[in-house]
Amino acid sequence: MAVRTAIASGKWDEAGTWDTGVPGTGDTVNTDTFAITVTAGLTIAFLDLQIASSGSVLIAAGAEVIVDDAATATINVASGGALQRSEERLVLKQ
Repeated sequence: MAVRTAIASGKWDEAGTWDTGVPGTGDTVNTDTFAITVTAGLTIAFLDLQIASSGSVLIAAGAEVIVDDAATATINVASGGALQRSEERLVLKQ
């Protein structure tokens, strides 16, 4: 388990988007002020997701989001931040 902070806008699964590597299961993820895209066909997992003011996460159609532990996991979106889905609904899996 580690804290992964975005250092640039980009794709979730690209190492250059993050300070210490691509986020994985059990990690705390912080977008800072960057725009992160979860591309189609990608499944992401995390424990906590922090979306900063003016930061965003776009979950493309065909991507999947898994919250590691629904009892303790959090998704925090600061005022001015955005969690977006390119389809009609967002499904979080446990």
